[in-house]
Amino acid sequence: MMMFYEEAEAVVPQLLLACNAVQQEDWLAGLLGDFEECGRVKDMNELNETLEHTDTVHLAVLLRKNRHGGVEKVEEMARLILEHSPQARVLIIVGANDKRGKEIVQAVQELPCRTLLANGPKSPITGEAIQEEVLSFAEAIRQEQEEQSDSEHWIPEEEEQVEAPPILRKVFVEGVKGGSGCTTAITMLARMLHQKGQPVHIFDPTGGCNYTIDEHESIPVHQARFEYPADGWVVIDGVPPEDWNESEEHISHVLIADSSREALVKVQERIRPYSLLVINRTLTEIPNEVYEQETKQKPDVYVVADPYTYIMKEEGRMLADWAPLLEKLEAM
Repeated sequence: MMMFYEEAEAVVPQLLLACNAVQQEDWLAGLLGDFEECGRVKDMNELNETLEHTDTVHLAVLLRKNRHGGVEKVEEMARLILEHSPQARVLIIVGANDKRGKEIVQAVQELPCRTLLANGPKSPITGEAIQEEVLSFAEAIRQEQEEQSDSEHWIPEEEEQVEAPPILRKVFVEGVKGGSGCTTAITMLARMLHQKGQPVHIFDPTGGCNYTIDEHESIPVHQARFEYPADGWVVIDGVPPEDWNESEEHISHVLIADSSREALVKVQERIRPYSLLVINRTLTEIPNEVYEQETKQKPDVYVVADPYTYIMKEEGRMLADWAPLLEKLEAM
């Protein structure tokens, strides 16, 4: 089918800041040179006024009230922003893990927000952690806009449609040692795909996913070998075959290591050229460069240690933590 290109005006992503701290807001704006500020707000009244004059908010960064700045009612602000722009990325810098901090996290756990909460009462949120979250959101927004732009610019010249052949994508999830987090990773990937309307099966010979996937979720979990479907996804607890033909099969390999030195050293023995490396339960007080130095290569995804998500009580936060892995798999 022949195509032609149609020019369209680019949409500049809009940045909304609610930090009430000039130096921090200037720093955040400087990180995102290709974004346009639609406003800096200090309270709900200013937020309402800004949203009235803004078509779409793409990224919003909110700072909880503290002695250096921040705003009140960050959870209400987040809800209002998402009602106005449902696709917006919202980051709430909660800070102290005190009673108020836990109230904020609890209030927004059902919203598609990301919260940064200190590990302890004397553990501040680092600038590096904020920068990592903001740049990750920004990259996802750019990619979405690029994909949307491509779909809008390329117009079919002919009515004839060529049906694409069915594609089955197999994702092998392997842990470098027991307890690395394979079952959690498989569960999160399957749930995210299912929520997107993608057909997905789980092949888990160990049977661990039978305890994490509920029957009402309608995600098939197989312990014995079964006939793979013609298309969709199969997420497999295991190691990819050594002799698979990359040109004929859509196979991905996810290698998961926890933050222990024992696991990081084992990465070098198990990694393959095409593997996606996940460091699970990373510690925020340890710079990411340390993990890269131990594994001898740059990890693709970091999942921060969090006791609440570890016991699978905060599914919304867990899905957000593992979303970068699915984004990388979909891009392969």
